[in-house]
Amino acid sequence: MDNAFFSSDGKGGRRRRVVITGVGAVTPLGIGVKEYWQGLVQGRSGIGPLTLFDASDLSCQVAGEVKGFDPRDFLGTKQARHTARFTQFAVAAARMALEDAQLDLSQEDPNRIGVFLGNGIGGLPETQEEIQVLLSKGGMRVTPFFMPMILANMAAGQVAITFQLKGYISTVITACAAGTQAIGEAAEVIRRGRAGGLWHLRRRLSRGATRQRWGCPRHALGSGGCRTGTERR
Repeated sequence: MDNAFFSSDGKGGRRRRVVITGVGAVTPLGIGVKEYWQGLVQGRSGIGPLTLFDASDLSCQVAGEVKGFDPRDFLGTKQARHTARFTQFAVAAARMALEDAQLDLSQEDPNRIGVFLGNGIGGLPETQEEIQVLLSKGGMRVTPFFMPMILANMAAGQVAITFQLKGYISTVITACAAGTQAIGEAAEVIRRGRAGGLWHLRRRLSRGATRQRWGCPRHALGSGGCRTGTERR
């Protein structure tokens, strides 16, 4: 094989090179790589007041919410209705990465393409909503899509279903390290020959962090506020 396909392993040997060919972004700074990158270079903050749920009883009332996201732009109406928000993010990012890579799946072997997703947790909002349904209306009123909505590995599964991928599929659930680990694990899967290509996807969700006092200052920060470290932390 041509040397362009290999790199040094640092021990005098060679290992298969793995490259990133397409990128998609669903972020508090914008949807799509162009908008996200513009937000970064302009120094904008994606942090703002919480709007997705009532945070009036929390000491921290700001977060990095994704704004202006319509899942129907990336999924069909029916699929959007039956999937959790974190899964919708995954499918949207995967679709954008596919377009960015200019990969024609009809010309590729679906058994050689997979999904490796880094995740923190599954569908918490959907869990809360269905618990309320259970308590107020009874178990038979809980949506039959409850389990696919809440399981952390369902985002990777839905990406595979949407794009008809039949290769290696996995999810790592390692909190803030999930994204970095997913990139490394996906690269190793390709190096081992288990797949010719993998979507690496990463998402992060934080709510219980307020109770752990990880993310908010004493005065809950104004819009655009953020702190990564102080003399007290």
